[in-house]
Amino acid sequence: LITVANSKGKTFREAILQDIPRAHDILIEHGLIGKSIVLSNNTATSYLSTGEHHKALETFESLLTKVRAQDDTIQRLNLGMIYENIAVTYAYLGQNRQSLDAREQAQHHFLQNNQVEAMLRSQINSTMILRRLGYYVQAIRLLREAIDTEWYALQDAGERLLAEKGLIVCYLEVGKFRQAL
Repeated sequence: LITVANSKGKTFREAILQDIPRAHDILIEHGLIGKSIVLSNNTATSYLSTGEHHKALETFESLLTKVRAQDDTIQRLNLGMIYENIAVTYAYLGQNRQSLDAREQAQHHFLQNNQVEAMLRSQINSTMILRRLGYYVQAIRLLREAIDTEWYALQDAGERLLAEKGLIVCYLEVGKFRQAL
């Protein structure tokens, strides 16, 4: 979809970003809504990874509007992920309250659609924001819930270590030193 003419004098990334609206049109024209959603999500993620947080948020919110206008199946498959990505973006922007609100929406959609793994991952991620806001007891509860699941036991050591480290930090912050051991 990227033309050589469009890439003259531009970085490859700039050429790709310039051609994304045309790519969306082509995908929609061919009834490939799911591919269009993936393209928008990847575009927003690209902005996020390059520190263009406001562009990422704008793109994720635009995607959210598009997905809400689709049928139930597309909404079930995508709304949780989009809200989770919006939550991450708000966290990068330092807007912790909005990040938690978006995470609640994500977790609601994950739970409603029986996406247990995504729900627990989101739950663990939200504890980082809760800790920043000083809500250690709530963070401890969410981490304990996640750690006590069968899903958690199947995760790789790095993921388990991240959750357990968060739990230890919370216990230390609330003065429960024995539980931190």
